[in-house]
Amino acid sequence: GTAATDDIQRQSAECPAAQRGGLVSWTHASMAASPISKLLLRETLPTALRCLYHPFVYGIAAGNLPLSSFQNYVGQDAFFLNAFADAYKSASKLATQAGDAGGAAEFQTLAQGVADELKLHRAYAVKWKVDLTAIQPNDVTKAYCTFVADITSAPSPGEGGGGAKISHVCAALAPCMRLYAYLGQTLAKAGYGQSAEEKRDNPYAEWVDTYKTEDFE
Repeated sequence: GTAATDDIQRQSAECPAAQRGGLVSWTHASMAASPISKLLLRETLPTALRCLYHPFVYGIAAGNLPLSSFQNYVGQDAFFLNAFADAYKSASKLATQAGDAGGAAEFQTLAQGVADELKLHRAYAVKWKVDLTAIQPNDVTKAYCTFVADITSAPSPGEGGGGAKISHVCAALAPCMRLYAYLGQTLAKAGYGQSAEEKRDNPYAEWVDTYKTEDFE
């Protein structure tokens, strides 16, 4: 709506990251993949932009995010990623039960990708002095992890439910992957964390490099 657009434009003007330009396009390759992909991405652009101009994200871009904020993110994201891995494994099991060997293999590959990302987070934890064993999920993290778990363990028809569905699992997980890729690719396109100087001076340049890759998307 007009109010949302005006609010986004105001945030854009206030955001240091916007000064470099090129930060407002929702330009994933999937935009042209199918009508439904294009529609969903277009309709979620306001949310994506709010995330792009969030103080946490442009703090990463500018390299001035408080260390405590990034440490908290690393700890919370570890819980989030474990929930993701479990969901992909459940989706693989559902695909196997449906006789879809190819789909099962794809979900196993996605689960392995999450495992690789967890290795990155463990490296982050060491680098940023975060004791993952001492971190507890906050209310928002717990709510999302519970949401994902509920979708992958929905009661079967015999138990009075509709049963877990692969489409529901995908719908619950895909927005995260798309958003992270959008943030990383957009920041990289604008040059954040990309020059030799910024890689030296911005402690979060590695984050941009991680999420800008097409492999991650």
